[in-house]
Order: sequence, then C-alpha cells, then structure tokens
Amino acid sequence: GNKTFTGTVTTGVDDTGVDVKFFGATSGKYMLWDESGDDLIVSGAIGINGTPVADLHVFGQTVRIAHDTPEFVLEDTSAFSSGTGPSIYLQGKQTGETLQTFAEIQGVSTSSVNEGTLIFKTRTGGSTTAKMSIYSNGLVSIGGDLDVDGTANLDAVDIDGNVQIDGTFTQDAGVVVFNE
Repeated sequence: GNKTFTGTVTTGVDDTGVDVKFFGATSGKYMLWDESGDDLIVSGAIGINGTPVADLHVFGQTVRIAHDTPEFVLEDTSAFSSGTGPSIYLQGKQTGETLQTFAEIQGVSTSSVNEGTLIFKTRTGGSTTAKMSIYSNGLVSIGGDLDVDGTANLDAVDIDGNVQIDGTFTQDAGVVVFNE
C-alpha cells in the first residue's frame, strides 16, 4: 500500500548495500541503484533540475566532469557507414526565438573504420555549413580566409591564386621566382 515517510529513509548499511528500484508510469521505465556495481541505472530520459527533452538533460549553467584523466566520449553505436558520426551542437536563442544551432563539431567516418574527419561548422543564414575540416592524413581545409596575427612559419607554400602583400617582403635565403 501507500507509505509516507517524514524522516530519513535508509536502505542497507554502509559497505553492505541493497538494490533499490523505482518504477515510472511508463512500462519499462525505472531507476535502479545497483549495489553490487555501485551504479545508478536509469531506463528512460533523465532530467536534472528540469523536464528532460533528450536522453540526458541537465538544466543548469555548468556541467563539469572532474577526474585525474577525464574523458568525454560520444559513441556512435550504429552500424559503420561512411560519412556518418557523432556531433556536438552549440545552441542558443534570443528572447522570444526558437533554439538555433550556431556551431557544430562533427566527427565523420571515411571509407576506413580507422580514419575520420573532424568538421567544424558555423551558422550562415538559416543553416550550419562546414568552415574547416581536419582529415586523418593531416590535411586541413579552410573554407574562407585565413587571418594570422603573428608569425606563420611555413616549410613550403603552394599558392594557386593571387598573392597580396601589404607590408615588407623579406627573403633570407634561396631563390624567389616571379613568373608572369
């Protein structure tokens, strides 16, 4: 029957715990403290200080993972398929507007399971578009201008378009060839 507790409820004793299971109103949804695994298992969405809108929804300003060697892993458990992979979405909204994605970081698999591409996207107009990609072979592709404040030490430069120098050009060694 129904029970009301107005004080502290303790189950088990320290170092000899017990399993505690709470059921929800939906079939198959529950929260279980598994004493043998020292683990909290939730079957269903989790809302911490708010209503869940995803599998895990934390409504607060900061989420922190603290450990000697912390890891944040996004694991794509679907069958391997070239061109797919997990994403991190950076979202926000202005007062009275709907939630918008303004940046996305996506890990995309290539034709090999051991290779991938890291894609950085930003919002332009109504959608996010790729602005920079880092490939498994070390190639970096930037879809736009590259502005370097400071020194760029380049071992080799291959320029397929126009060059504009707005300052002093200094040659320390070697040969500079200008072809027209």
